[in-house]
Amino acid sequence: MSNTENLSFVYKKEILDRSSNPGFEKKIKNPDKIIKGLNPFCGDEVKFSILLSDNRVSSINLEVEGCAVHKASSSILCAIIIDESINHIQGICDDFISFFKNENADSKIYQNSKLKLASSLFDIKSNQIRIKCALLSWNTIYNNLFSKN
Repeated sequence: MSNTENLSFVYKKEILDRSSNPGFEKKIKNPDKIIKGLNPFCGDEVKFSILLSDNRVSSINLEVEGCAVHKASSSILCAIIIDESINHIQGICDDFISFFKNENADSKIYQNSKLKLASSLFDIKSNQIRIKCALLSWNTIYNNLFSKN
């Protein structure tokens, strides 16, 4: 089996498509939040510019550099949180992050209807090296969106 075949569970078509065109490129004038994340070990980085309206993410701009898994995961996160209330985003991120960190979190992720969009990332759980790539944006949003800055 070639190395490419061994990684086919990681590099699914949606992951490759989203990594080559993550979307969410429309610039936002005067965003309410600018949130940045960096993995200093591999160089993956992300920047979210977010416009809030009525406690919802009304617009989001994504600037992302790094591997295919990181780019795709960042794009999927944006697609999930756009038009979503801040209160729900925290729970969505918590379920996603818990899925990758806890062996017993599988049932929660499949019960969260918003996370069905992220299903192409679920197989990455079996590849410990790529989990950090998948989680960088989610941890960045989870740790910073709800702060007052």
